[in-house]
Amino acid sequence: MINITSADWTGYEKSIAIAVLQKIAYCQDKGKGLPVEVFEPFCRSKKNISTELVIFNEKGEIYLVKRPSLNENPSEPYPEQYHSPGATHDKNETLENTLERLRRREGVNFSSVEGVYPPRDSRDKERGRYLLCIFIADAIGAQTNAKGRFFKQEDIPWSELVSVHREIIVPAALEAFKKRNTKPQ
Repeated sequence: MINITSADWTGYEKSIAIAVLQKIAYCQDKGKGLPVEVFEPFCRSKKNISTELVIFNEKGEIYLVKRPSLNENPSEPYPEQYHSPGATHDKNETLENTLERLRRREGVNFSSVEGVYPPRDSRDKERGRYLLCIFIADAIGAQTNAKGRFFKQEDIPWSELVSVHREIIVPAALEAFKKRNTKPQ
């Protein structure tokens, strides 16, 4: 039996943990994603690197995506809340690979990717520790994700945003977008 409320390890717990960690490493080496039920607790067990991409259209509107409901994903930590596109880096993934994965997954094409510096540390109660690498980008064409849409900046649904997006990611991106689009007099 595994006791998840004890910091002490039995021999049995050690052997199970070693086998599970070896399986995770094998899947990562093969480029195979983890099942969501495994991914969520695995993220909480370590510090992660996350690329957060805040996309603006030509009107200065911000692209946000609604997360799945609990019916769609019973392990979803933030059901039906909005977020900007983001991805936890896989073990061997480069920034370019992560951005391409976001391009495919989030249903909006983008260009002019610019980093918002410095990266921010975040402790998320549901997902663990993250180093947030925040980027802004320009949308190209229309979005294809039915759960995503562009919001005027004054209409951002702040109370419906995942907390780290509300407190760190979106404000940092809005500040960077404003600086980028402010022309010196």
